[in-house]
Amino acid sequence: MLDTQHVFTEATLDTAYSWLCKQRRNFPANADIWHLRFHWHTIHSELLQTLHKQDYTFLPLSVVTKADGETLHLWSSQDALVLKMLAMALPEALALSSLCTHIKGHGGLKATVNDLRWMQNWALPDYRYVMKTDVKGYYESIDHTILLKQLDKDITDPFIWRLLVQFVKRSVERGGTFKSIHCGISRGCPLSPVIAAYYLKALDEQMAGDTRYFYRRYMDDGVPRRRKEGHCPSCSYAA
Repeated sequence: MLDTQHVFTEATLDTAYSWLCKQRRNFPANADIWHLRFHWHTIHSELLQTLHKQDYTFLPLSVVTKADGETLHLWSSQDALVLKMLAMALPEALALSSLCTHIKGHGGLKATVNDLRWMQNWALPDYRYVMKTDVKGYYESIDHTILLKQLDKDITDPFIWRLLVQFVKRSVERGGTFKSIHCGISRGCPLSPVIAAYYLKALDEQMAGDTRYFYRRYMDDGVPRRRKEGHCPSCSYAA
């Protein structure tokens, strides 16, 4: 069940905290991860109480410039914990297709490559057409209006819905200047791969329901192959 009490628990918070410490272990001394770790014994209980009261608000993202000049939009450490807990709960709640393989538990890159090798080595004669797709700037091009309409159909918990709206319609702060983001989702966030999978869920379901196609999708990279006309499906891989 996707509700506040089931998503934000002691166990999920501890898992998210371990993940965050590993992800940000090499951050500089002035990063907020060190404050969170030093005061974790206090922040832990306060954060859970705030979430259970349904009174949590994400902070604006910070702009971080790496040594090579690349700029990143970074969630605060505490916000990253909340986003990680949502990322852990949403794949099952949103019933993401198993053919979208970048989601944890759906096989990952290795299983995807193995399936494509199987197709190439054993089943290729049964197929006539092959198409490889790649969306340029996929994260940056996701339409907020379309995404939120999709989520509105599947998210019934009001608090989780509000958090997802804040995640999508986020703002970024740089040198005291705040900028609202009107398109796309953030990179480097644990929830982003889940939302990226969900955004094309209708495509996954349509392809899975047509036995003429072999189909796999890894993030925005899709590989559909169509069977020859009149061929009778005889293999579970042809989904």
